[in-house]
Amino acid sequence: MPSATHENSQIHMITLRRADGVSLGLEFSEHDQCLRVEAVASQGAVDAWNRQCQMSYRQILPGDYILAVNLANDPTTMRREVCQKLLVKLRVHRGPRHFEEVLPYVPQFFAPVVVSPFFMPAPLFTYCTEEKLPARSEEVEMVKHVWLPDVKKFVGKHTKVTKAEELALGEFTFTIHAHAVSSQRGGSSFQASEGRGTIHVKCNSKIMGNRTVRVLVGEQSHTATHDFWNDSICKIPTVFNFNREIELKGKVEVAFEIS
Repeated sequence: MPSATHENSQIHMITLRRADGVSLGLEFSEHDQCLRVEAVASQGAVDAWNRQCQMSYRQILPGDYILAVNLANDPTTMRREVCQKLLVKLRVHRGPRHFEEVLPYVPQFFAPVVVSPFFMPAPLFTYCTEEKLPARSEEVEMVKHVWLPDVKKFVGKHTKVTKAEELALGEFTFTIHAHAVSSQRGGSSFQASEGRGTIHVKCNSKIMGNRTVRVLVGEQSHTATHDFWNDSICKIPTVFNFNREIELKGKVEVAFEIS
């Protein structure tokens, strides 16, 4: 993953829908849990995106780091997403090399423009957007999120319920695990635990540090402090009674506060 020298660079979310049969056109090398862009192939979807970007900082260039592709945040799965999915949501970390290579060629007294009157966008991609994110997640003080999982999941042989959500602090995956009552087969299902379970909060972003996580389920709540940099999963130790919420309210409402 990027070293400390990259921390002050910008992080962007770029969503790109490539045409069927057209590759993304990126060559990667693996750096810890990131993919480093080594080259951008011509006639690929990213090359077409770059040619239409008037501002160089919006481009994807060699030296950039791909932190996540869709919900994937490990190199093997990210490579698979890039190859198999037509719609890819890239979380891009731009390092100093990116700016050093591009900015010296832009006059400081003119707004950078692209003069290419003969360039007609080829059908390499059909849709793309970009969202500029804070360079550091610490700029966002707190986020709140309410999850209403399907109550049918808390009966039968289901062992967990999962939801992924993009929040202001980054991308998170919330998972409710059935409380294991025995090591025998079926002993870790919601049926065996009578609808009781624990909650895990996983941060898929690479720029998180120490955070306070508060989880509320009805009258039950638990607050924990967790270092997401060293361990991406915050395991809330409280065993919540989800069946009681279903009996009282007819629904399960899980509220998260992350600050």
